[in-house]
Amino acid sequence: MRMITRCPACNTAFRIYQEQLDARQGQVRCGRCQVVFNAHRHLVVEPEPPAQSVPQPEPVAEAKQAAPASPEKAPAAAPAPREALRPEPASRDEAPAPAPSQAQPAHQEPVALSMADATQFDFGPKAQTGRNGAGPWWTAATVFLILLLLLQGAYLFRTELARALPSARPALERACALVGCEVPYSREIEFITLEGSELQAVAGAQDVLKLSAVLRNRAAFPQAYPSIELTLTDETNVTVARRVLKPADYLPPQAGAAFFAPNTELPFELHLDVAGLGASGYRLYVFYP
Repeated sequence: MRMITRCPACNTAFRIYQEQLDARQGQVRCGRCQVVFNAHRHLVVEPEPPAQSVPQPEPVAEAKQAAPASPEKAPAAAPAPREALRPEPASRDEAPAPAPSQAQPAHQEPVALSMADATQFDFGPKAQTGRNGAGPWWTAATVFLILLLLLQGAYLFRTELARALPSARPALERACALVGCEVPYSREIEFITLEGSELQAVAGAQDVLKLSAVLRNRAAFPQAYPSIELTLTDETNVTVARRVLKPADYLPPQAGAAFFAPNTELPFELHLDVAGLGASGYRLYVFYP
């Protein structure tokens, strides 16, 4: 069974198959006038042409009446030669079947679709190409927007990029210098620990205490130096003084690096003047501001 759909705008007929109807719920585009229409609403089922029968030869009709029997047996005559059987002509009431070459189609042959017609006859609306397609300006604008998006991502995640690719840090720092930004080091405080701290009096100096401690970076990547909050307490554990120590306050002179190297430790000492405070205890807290 063949199916035909007809464009309601230009009345052009197309042969169509079930898989084409199922592709876009019947939405098709006319290959002549480019009008999109529903093929289901304009569908016509073309019946298959009937199979043409070949006339079969009929047997020769027997004589309606038998010849009267002779009272005497006549000598058997020589049998007459048999005639070749020929098909009898059809009756006058029946029209002769037309030859296959003379069979007329019941309607106009629909336009056959091929792969070459794919750009003219498609299923459902789609983006136009060619005259309305992307030109060089559109391509250049797309490339520019992609580059801008990449630069924005590199700026926002510059710290993560420098940590994942240490060799890329110099290039990132040069790029940041052009726009007035910096590439900070990581600040993962969970990898920073303070170990071996001690507060004791300095021999020969009155009201002077010495704070000694060890900072450790347990991360596998370099980090920024943290800040340290120092709290002094009296004998009843009441706070008598508090100060935030920045890296410049506790770093020893020999620590020339601008970052805390991975898997390293940093010992430091501080002398504190506690005159009139009555300090006897302390607390230390490491953090990133």
